[in-house]
Amino acid sequence: MEKYRILVLMLIFGVAALSSAEYVNFVGQSDGSGGRLDGVGDVELGDNWASGSVPYGSDTGLITYANNVWCGDGALEDFGVRLEGGTFVAPNGLAMRGGAFNSGVTTLIEVDTNDWNTVTNVGITGELTFWSQYGEHMILNVLNGSVTADSMFAIYKGTLNLGNGIVHIGNANGTAEYNMLAGGSGQIIIDVIPDTFAVDLDFGTGNTGSFTLGQKTGGVTTGGVWDWFRNNGMISIDGVVTTDPAAYLITQDGLSSSISLVPEPATMMLLGLGSILIRRKR
Repeated sequence: MEKYRILVLMLIFGVAALSSAEYVNFVGQSDGSGGRLDGVGDVELGDNWASGSVPYGSDTGLITYANNVWCGDGALEDFGVRLEGGTFVAPNGLAMRGGAFNSGVTTLIEVDTNDWNTVTNVGITGELTFWSQYGEHMILNVLNGSVTADSMFAIYKGTLNLGNGIVHIGNANGTAEYNMLAGGSGQIIIDVIPDTFAVDLDFGTGNTGSFTLGQKTGGVTTGGVWDWFRNNGMISIDGVVTTDPAAYLITQDGLSSSISLVPEPATMMLLGLGSILIRRKR
């Protein structure tokens, strides 16, 4: 089993009790007069932590209020971040590099918020990079949240999980593992892809979300891309490669194309009932 170090970012004051001896608390940067700016600062600066150093190894960092938290140099390795509200920004791009060689440590950004409809929970200016510099894994685990990035480059061992919410990327290249989590309804949207873009895509049972590719570089349609991925065994359901066209719903809208699971009968019944109720109200 892999070991995860998690920096927990929380906006809910009611969970402050979680801050105990087992955590290293994020105290925020100095206000210049002996106090601290709660929930403000760079996670990579040791002075912003109660221990005087960035949590490492078996330690877990805890941020109880995230008002303006950022990753300074944009490189994350050997630790993880969990966000439960507010905004975490990477103004210089974000390079997820995995843990130290043979450490079993995964670089993790986990987003599980209830405010993703009103704020961008993770905002990456520049490129999100998945590069396993030391041979360990990297996971962007969006359980409930909103994530934006200007671009994404997946080199090795990168995983993007999505439950509910939205992940919107300007352009993407390389191959990553994408998991549309069971029961989720989220959307992954990538505006532009080159011919070298590829996926290892899995849909969990009951997922009603979608994955949209806007266009190919140069304003070329993405029509046929999802069919090619499916026919070549790059799409699965619950971990089982499924090439049956009847299992997926692929739709075309101008240059863009989207893929989702064919709704289960129970979901279809609910959608039909909702349509009937709407018509009756009218």
